[in-house]
Amino acid sequence: MAVRTSNTNRGNIQYVKDRKRSERRGPVVARRVAAILVLLLLAVFLCGGIVWSFLWVERALFSENPTFRIRTIEVSISGDKFSAADICEMGNIRKGMNLFALRFKDLRKKFRDNPDIVSIEFTRELPDTLRIQVRERVPVARVDSDHPDSEVRCLIDAEGFLLTSEGRRGVGHLSYIIGLSDKLVPGKQLNDEKIKVALGIIKLCNSNPQWDYYIELLNIDVSPYDYVILNLRENNIAKIPLHSLESKLSHLASIIQTAITQGNPPVTEQIDLTPNGDGVFRRRRDI
Repeated sequence: MAVRTSNTNRGNIQYVKDRKRSERRGPVVARRVAAILVLLLLAVFLCGGIVWSFLWVERALFSENPTFRIRTIEVSISGDKFSAADICEMGNIRKGMNLFALRFKDLRKKFRDNPDIVSIEFTRELPDTLRIQVRERVPVARVDSDHPDSEVRCLIDAEGFLLTSEGRRGVGHLSYIIGLSDKLVPGKQLNDEKIKVALGIIKLCNSNPQWDYYIELLNIDVSPYDYVILNLRENNIAKIPLHSLESKLSHLASIIQTAITQGNPPVTEQIDLTPNGDGVFRRRRDI
């Protein structure tokens, strides 16, 4: 008669087999994990060795090689705010340093925060020359503000960036932009529409010798709501709208030129070139 195996016995046998299989698998898994850890450790040491070797070679061949010590520093500057000595001092650059010890990226970042500099580039000329090219921001006007915290006057460039006035030469002839309410902070860019209009007027006058001659700007008042006021020499005033600048300036220059030609130059007079004005010089009154 056949012997029947109960389900319980079969389950016990399977459990024993699984346990033995698990016990055999345990050491194998442990050995695999250990092998992986060893390989990872070796990879770390290998990478570290490669990096150290690279740095050693870089120092031996470049950054600590006396052949590449700086003997000549050539500085080219587009403006007159800084001297070559100023640039070297600001960047802590001096002769005798190694060309490859200088980190140009770090130097550019240091100069980027200077409000008077647009860009600066460094070039190595082997074996011992460092070339530096500096592009300064060029002031086109002086700026005054009614903001209570704006205790100093600034300069402004054609893009609306505020510049420091210290150490600047030859800016006494620049017109003022007045009537601002902004706090003047060197490096800040003024994006107000009337600031752009004022800068546009200055640019147009500077680019046209005839306009520059007849429209002698002292300052531009940007405080009115929908126009700006040009304060001219001989105590004259012109109201200019915020649009059609070229035609309005051309008209203004022509009127002044005609008056001078006729021997009757405007003195202490005003002209309104806004849409509501008559475009004629009249005796000045408060506008």
